[in-house]
Amino acid sequence: MPAGRRGLERLQAIARESPRASSALLFGAAAITVTYFAWIPDARTSGLAPALTIAAGAVHALAALFTGRRLLDDSRTRSIAEAGYVGALTSLLAQAIFSPLFVVFLFATDVTQPSGWIGYLLMPVLVAAFAFLAIGWALMLVSSAVGCVVYRLASN
Repeated sequence: MPAGRRGLERLQAIARESPRASSALLFGAAAITVTYFAWIPDARTSGLAPALTIAAGAVHALAALFTGRRLLDDSRTRSIAEAGYVGALTSLLAQAIFSPLFVVFLFATDVTQPSGWIGYLLMPVLVAAFAFLAIGWALMLVSSAVGCVVYRLASN
């Protein structure tokens, strides 16, 4: 048996044995990679960009911990298209986790202070909307592809 085939079989076994961990690793790595290359080259390693890059990967890994088991359960995810949907939903869940946490960071560092209670309620929605427009759509597309890859990897 060729070495490449044995390596693929090992990856498949790992994905089947620990679907949450393998999904978290793949979704987190993909999100970090996409976010890193989304920044202009001079900004990738300066200011808040590295922290936001790591945060994007961390929340995608966290979201994959919730969805990884469903993604690799043949009775719940029956096709590669459904796996793509689960991957996209994983990214949207990550965005839903990230937005309020980022708003807390903005409030805690006095970057912004809403003038009324409605500002406190709208700020997470606005952060989520603009984060999606900035990079969230790309993370969702890549997460959809990662969902398909993870499903295909474990289903063979």
